[in-house]
Amino acid sequence: MYSVWRAQNRIWACTSNGLCHYDFGCDSLKAMLRQGKPLQAHIVVTQKDHLFISADDTLFVYDSRTMKEVKSIPTPHRWFSSIVPMEKNLLLVVDNNRKMWLIDWRQ
Repeated sequence: MYSVWRAQNRIWACTSNGLCHYDFGCDSLKAMLRQGKPLQAHIVVTQKDHLFISADDTLFVYDSRTMKEVKSIPTPHRWFSSIVPMEKNLLLVVDNNRKMWLIDWRQ
């Protein structure tokens, strides 16, 4: 297990078997799948109704209410070790090379 945290009535865990979440309201444990495969994630950050998920080479945006993918943003040869939601649509991120980026995830 790489990281565990609690957000929006769920416990999230980044594991070697993919991203999982336990929902207290439904008393259920689920693995996040993308194209039928476990979603391998490095970090997940929640903000209001969105999840920002850093995977190898991609930043995913999910609707946290429906758990549906809203957007995928290619990030060639990098993943993010830190994601900080800023005002409006901006994310401040730090990549695996310790470079800082400002991303407008709505564009």
